Amino acid sequence: ARGGWRIYSSGPGIYLSRVIRDMLGIRMAADQLELNPVLPGELDGVKITVTFCGRTKTICYRVHEKGFGVAKLWAGEETVPVSGEKDLYRQGGIRLTGEQWLELADELTVHTC
Repeated sequence: ARGGWRIYSSGPGIYLSRVIRDMLGIRMAADQLELNPVLPGELDGVKITVTFCGRTKTICYRVHEKGFGVAKLWAGEETVPVSGEKDLYRQGGIRLTGEQWLELADELTVHTC
């Protein structure tokens, strides 16, 4: 259970999972974290707290014209080089290894395309 809800067996858990995975684009697998948001402009500035590899960080989303993919990633006051993941239908997101995640500042800003 994440966030106190059983992700796959309850209505609120399923809803929460869809928001985290499909809108905010946060997917965790083994030692990788994917950020691949699809957000409407009304959610510009939305923040979420994420714990991965034992380290908690706050991610703020800055939604630009298209509202999807990752154009830029800021960690504190520094820009982080990103290379987009391939997506068949749109600009893709990015993947961070656990090691990269641990090295980043605790305040991240994701800028969509």
